[in-house]
Amino acid sequence: MPLDLFLDLDNRNLLKSEVYVCGEGWRQPRFMSYDSWESSCGYSGSLFNIDAAVDYLISNAQSSSVGSCAMYVRQALEAGGFSTDGRPASACDYDTYLESRGFHKVSNDNYEPRKGDIVVHEATEGHPYGHIAMYSGTQWISDFVQRDMFGGQSY
Repeated sequence: MPLDLFLDLDNRNLLKSEVYVCGEGWRQPRFMSYDSWESSCGYSGSLFNIDAAVDYLISNAQSSSVGSCAMYVRQALEAGGFSTDGRPASACDYDTYLESRGFHKVSNDNYEPRKGDIVVHEATEGHPYGHIAMYSGTQWISDFVQRDMFGGQSY
């Protein structure tokens, strides 16, 4: 989906997602981001390694969705050194979970995805668990390499 269409849908409140960033303040609604060079989210003040998380996703992505986006992104977070203790089961619940772990809402003004950004989509009809994906620096990945940040027409 082109960015201008996304922003139009967002302005009309037609998207059902939340957006958070760790340690940076406002950046882009519907995205969560860890920046290994700036943030210390998670337990023990350890830095999150974005490269390790993205490498995990790239190495483990399937050719198409296997219905396990939350598990794949969680495992990527863990591969990057982030503790996921107390994590939710559903992708759509990661917005409040990550916020409680140090993420902050971000603005959609002039959004350009960055490596490590995470999108969380709320549950929709036919998709009761929502969806979650991480940006690799070139593409959005959940349990598969997506065509765009939405991962399907339901979002």
